[in-house]
Amino acid sequence: MTTIYDRMRYPSAAHVDTHPASLGALAQLCGLSPKRRAYRALEIGCGEGVNLIAMAMSAPESEFVGFDLAATAIDIARDTAARAGVRNVLFAAADLTAIGDRFGRFDYAVAHGVYAWTPPPVQDGLMALLGQKLAPGGLGMVSYNVRPGCHIRQVLRDELRFVTDAIADPDEKLAAARAFLEDRVKVWESEDPYRLAAANEAKAQLAKPTHVLFHDELGEIYAPQLFSDVVAHAARHGLAYVCDAHANLLEEAFFPGARTERARRWGGDDWLRLEQLSDFDDLRRFRRSIFTPAGAPIDRRFDPARLAGLVADADLARAAPDADRAHAHAFRTAAGGEIEIDDAALAGFLDRLIAATPRALALDDVARDADLAAGVARLFLGGAIVLRARPLDWTLTPGERPRASPLARALAAQGEEKVASLRGGMARLGDEGVRAFLMLLDGARTRDDIARDMAARMNVPLADAAQRTPSVLAHLARLGLMQA
Repeated sequence: MTTIYDRMRYPSAAHVDTHPASLGALAQLCGLSPKRRAYRALEIGCGEGVNLIAMAMSAPESEFVGFDLAATAIDIARDTAARAGVRNVLFAAADLTAIGDRFGRFDYAVAHGVYAWTPPPVQDGLMALLGQKLAPGGLGMVSYNVRPGCHIRQVLRDELRFVTDAIADPDEKLAAARAFLEDRVKVWESEDPYRLAAANEAKAQLAKPTHVLFHDELGEIYAPQLFSDVVAHAARHGLAYVCDAHANLLEEAFFPGARTERARRWGGDDWLRLEQLSDFDDLRRFRRSIFTPAGAPIDRRFDPARLAGLVADADLARAAPDADRAHAHAFRTAAGGEIEIDDAALAGFLDRLIAATPRALALDDVARDADLAAGVARLFLGGAIVLRARPLDWTLTPGERPRASPLARALAAQGEEKVASLRGGMARLGDEGVRAFLMLLDGARTRDDIARDMAARMNVPLADAAQRTPSVLAHLARLGLMQA
């Protein structure tokens, strides 16, 4: 069966929020005991496989299976895995509604970008598949667009489909859609809040890669969901909601405040109703909901002891505090934000975290200190640090024979502008010279060998290539592309 994804590819990417190490940490904080190693993981609608290959490479003792309806994408996934030398992953072209007994059961399952883009029978097939395939204690993550935040996007999508409905050729349709979006930005920019929001949505769509715009905004189906409806649908297939992969959505569960008290007026003590109310409050647009087979002992109260066995990492540096808060401890994030902390013990923890980088810091000692544990949890919920069920393996100090991620090198060889990072997510390479440099980092060449090869490829003096080699290696290491 040929699909539109066979005719026009949808770029594949690694999503760190879908990684078993991320899902497992959240599940443990909610009272569950997910598998940390030697697990089986499934990706439903895996596309070209970058996300699953990245997971498989970080957990070589585990098994990974991915399938997709688009056979062309599966061929690319198999080729990428072979080029990267990743052998613990299996790809298949398959329809999720016809999987049956194939592949066995799994400790983790991910369906990213599928549920809200498929018709009701496929949505039901997805939930049924999770109910059938998750092993006891397993975790399944389903991402989907959410109401009410997606209403304005729906307006824009309706217009785009209306003005391009007579165009059959995909490339022509895409060109017309982009031209229309550019026009709508001019029409909608005004002081009227609703029209301005629509203009901003149009700008956001124009910023997307062209093929993503084609599939997301011109595709036949777009069905934003109410969180409460998705949870109810999952329950009909024997699945219970655990939490969202967006860690900040657990903040009111762990540390209830005035917001929760206000919401209880309308939602009572039912946490699921309170989460639905928070979607309305925040005009939420997207969710990554984590489910587990019904009957699991889910407990969303914060318990410091549940940090034991988890690890933390962060991309932070010390900073100078504000002049009027000289006693505070200030830290700067990689994104340019700043954190100020009055608690000396918590600041000491962050100093240890910085000193350990790129190694993750075990939290067993933190779990024994209730106050420190609460501070660490708040930093996690606020996005300042990351908690995982196991560390990800990368280095900031490449050796004499530098070795880059084989998946990153395989993607670079395919001409991709972005490659999977060992830290999770995607990293933009930049110019062609950096891509060529990355592909040389196979662990067989010395730094001198690399400089000679780059001098020949780029037609520059050897001295210039040798001088630049350490800085390029450091840049790639900061992107999370270098292996120890």
